[in-house]
Amino acid sequence: MTLAVAQAVLISTMMSPAASAQTGINPLAQQLNGSWIGELRLPNFPLLRVFMTYSPDGSILATSSNNSIVESGQFGAWTRTGDRLFSLTVLGFVYDEKGQYQAIRKIRATISLNEALDEFQGDGEADILDPGGNVIATISGLTVQGKRIRVEAAASEANNAALTQRPRK
Repeated sequence: MTLAVAQAVLISTMMSPAASAQTGINPLAQQLNGSWIGELRLPNFPLLRVFMTYSPDGSILATSSNNSIVESGQFGAWTRTGDRLFSLTVLGFVYDEKGQYQAIRKIRATISLNEALDEFQGDGEADILDPGGNVIATISGLTVQGKRIRVEAAASEANNAALTQRPRK
């Protein structure tokens, strides 16, 4: 067996579900996929409430409670970097009070999931980039936290005989 083949076998063995069971880390269960509600704190700025959707392909869509006249929706990417640990980058346009494009805000953060995989917290920094893509300011000390948005049964479901008699999947 050549060294390259032996390395390939070793790597595939390490990535197998059995290896995950041995370490107690299930990388397939440790995902951000889905929608979240959270808070973003930047020093000397008002608290921002944030809706975030993390897709299985590693993309992020987000919007915040900031004034939509001065900020666009945000777009980004995420990746798993360890046991319940993730890195992400999110970008959004910044406008002046007249709605004219002024800059891009780029947030980079590291977040960690709790053991139940339904809440996260993390920290990072934000860069402000001019229209040419040059960093004109960096804000450190950013913190973020979030909670998964779960489906909640409507009150009408509990009181509707036709719905309660249907078999559940």
